[in-house]
Amino acid sequence: MFRSTLVVAIFLSSLSALCSARCIMCPNCDSNGCLAQWTCDNATMTMGCYYPSSDASGYDLCYYTITEEGGTFLSGPSACRGYGGIDSKCENPKDVYFWGYGCVAASGTVTS
Repeated sequence: MFRSTLVVAIFLSSLSALCSARCIMCPNCDSNGCLAQWTCDNATMTMGCYYPSSDASGYDLCYYTITEEGGTFLSGPSACRGYGGIDSKCENPKDVYFWGYGCVAASGTVTS
């Protein structure tokens, strides 16, 4: 019994190693600047991406719906880009949502 359980466990772990991770991330930049910080909401499957505003008065806040294909633009100023990206290694500080598990954190800051 133990041996068959061990074989199944090894098999399942090898399958998960073959499957690549999928993290959804904010677009790197909008038309005014590059990503400074982000927020993530598991309940609504949305992420907020903050970019420096063109007049340096604060941030452009762009909202994206989190989908398996990336982030789809939901709302925000005209400076916002249309789609977020996918990181197949989930090692980028711009990663917001780990597909299948949820938000990486409630918020994060991206340092340049």
